[in-house]
Parts: sequence; structure tokens; C-alpha cells
Amino acid sequence: ALLAALGGGGGGNSNDGSNSETNAISRAVPLLVPADSAWTAELQRLDALACAKALAPRPLLIVHGSDDPVVAPTEAVELASAHGSADLRFVIHGGHRIRHDPRGVATLLGWLDRQVLPDGAPEIEPVPSA
Repeated sequence: ALLAALGGGGGGNSNDGSNSETNAISRAVPLLVPADSAWTAELQRLDALACAKALAPRPLLIVHGSDDPVVAPTEAVELASAHGSADLRFVIHGGHRIRHDPRGVATLLGWLDRQVLPDGAPEIEPVPSA
């Protein structure tokens, strides 16, 4: 799943691996980075459901491929449910590497464009093209 959240993050760690999202992350991590990296070890200890819950009430977008062979779409639903008000979008026939799917990227960019900045937040100027 491709996740985007606005605002500061919170999170909890769980070392028991008891929930399905944690197990899904454990299955997906070897596809992303070398198994012996410190980043991999830290990510495998992450309790994604607790982190999603801790992000609430901040806006959260979850983009998931409907045909992901590694992480079942039902696990994206569980993650959105843990947050409580996440915007869950499925890319039809999208696979596991949704960040490489133009439809997933377009969904993320559109969602970010529609977010309202809190009062007093600085506007971000676009980078001029070369």
C-alpha cells in the first residue's frame, strides 16, 4: 500500500507480530530492501495498525492494488479502519509495487493537492522547471 499522512506522526511498536498488517509488512519488506538492513529490522517491528490509529485525526490516504499478491486488500481495509477516517483507494488490477503505477501516483498527487493547510502553515512554492 502507498500511504500518505499529513501532520506529525505517532506510532506504536509491537514485537509480537500478532496482527495481520505487521505480518504483511514482514512479507513485503524482503521485496523492497536487503534482508540484513537495519531499516528492514525496524520496519518488521512496526505495528502498522497502532501507527494508523495514532495518526488519527490527521488525514491519511491509503492506496492499495486490488491484485496485490503480497498484501491482501483486506489488510488495507483493516489499516483504514484502525485510523477511523482514512481515505482508502484501490487501484483496480494494481499489484504490489503500487508506487510504480501511474494511477497510484496520480491518486496520491490529487489527494495531496486537495488537502487544506492548517492556519499559519507556510505555502510551498512549486519548483521552477529548468
